[in-house]
Amino acid sequence: MLLRVVKTGMELFDACRAYGLGLILSTVSTIEDVYERVVLQDYGSYYQIEGPSIAGKNLTSDIRWLNLFSPSDSWARIFLTLIKSPTLNVKSVEQKKELEERTKNQISIYSSVLESNLQNILSQYSGFYFPEITTGSKKDFGTLLQSLEGSASKGFRRAVRDGYEEGKQIYAPMGDLALAYLGGAKFIHWIWGDSMIGVLPLPQRVEVMNHLEIEKFLESKFVNRVSVTSSIAHYAVIFAERIREKKASQESYTDRYSSLAFNAMVKTGNQWKPVSGGIFPLELLFSLVERNLHVSGEIFDIWDSLFNLGNMKGYEDLAQSLGEFISDPRLDFFEHHVSVLLRYLVRENVKVRTYPEECLREVMSFVG
Repeated sequence: MLLRVVKTGMELFDACRAYGLGLILSTVSTIEDVYERVVLQDYGSYYQIEGPSIAGKNLTSDIRWLNLFSPSDSWARIFLTLIKSPTLNVKSVEQKKELEERTKNQISIYSSVLESNLQNILSQYSGFYFPEITTGSKKDFGTLLQSLEGSASKGFRRAVRDGYEEGKQIYAPMGDLALAYLGGAKFIHWIWGDSMIGVLPLPQRVEVMNHLEIEKFLESKFVNRVSVTSSIAHYAVIFAERIREKKASQESYTDRYSSLAFNAMVKTGNQWKPVSGGIFPLELLFSLVERNLHVSGEIFDIWDSLFNLGNMKGYEDLAQSLGEFISDPRLDFFEHHVSVLLRYLVRENVKVRTYPEECLREVMSFVG
């Protein structure tokens, strides 16, 4: 079975739909005793999902299907913007109860959409279907939430004479939202700090279950929370290290990723507002892996150590300068990173990891 997710230009919404479709194919085929790989591939203007054909009947009686929609922290993150909370973290008993009830209700709505319309959805996505995105509520449409797509925070701005006015809420077909919310709940990595950041690796060619295993592994890893840049850069290093480990242990491992899509929000009063969002490059990290599996592992270990130390009060510039360099390996960013590192190295009471000569030469070879 070949399915296609035509891109709308909203990176998280598009990739989450692809991951959601891939996860459904993989899960349902297992339920139906068909064991074939499900592969996502980026073809530029669309994602292609290749996997076995499925019937998708009587799914609600199988625990493997039900487990996809079990309430969890990751599902709660998707629907967090639906509750009113005066702080970033949901702490009060009332807020937690509201979030739990809201999450269960939303999961029930969207899981029912998939269960009752799965064949129609698969039929749509077998062609080059483009979802209707609108700023007006319609029958069988739902709200595209800000937690999944930063542009949904205030809708699309529309032009008026002598300026602009705020746009309206964004709506999309329920089937498309159900796929996106499933993909987001299972594949987006959430980072909490002064802001809430959702990060999603964008596939070039990826086996769905391979990536699900990677995300589950990364859930337990600590990620720096100094800034949006340092958080995403640290996650990128941990992610690249996991890919490196797989390449080192499995000659047949061929999964490839292009970049990270991210969306950061902050709580102001009772509203969530976007901080930043976009694409974080992985070129430097994967270039290091491709050139030398052993040395790249040592470099990633050093960077992981610096990000961990840089999360402590008084050491934040270690993380920030390194994050800036990884995001854009220019000479001026590298010089700033090294100067900050040297400043800590001369302090007798601070233990800071530094670069062995071989690692330093390897990093410098990629400085532009």
